[in-house]
Amino acid sequence: VELWLGHEDLFPYRVRYLRAVDAKGRSTPRVALVTLEMFDVEIGTPLPDAQFRYDPASDVPAVDGTKDYL
Repeated sequence: VELWLGHEDLFPYRVRYLRAVDAKGRSTPRVALVTLEMFDVEIGTPLPDAQFRYDPASDVPAVDGTKDYL
């Protein structure tokens, strides 16, 4: 993992997940699998509770497909 931190706040604005081995376990040059970048980050800004409330759609039936998957 590679982290790019902000100078002032040390917030991880970029996170890169790297791979250095192939599928057979041999060492290879590092390759980025995923890069996560965050822009316009506001630290310490209050958020309304409603943004964290989960309200599933009432017209969509709940289906448990665990047994089918297993």
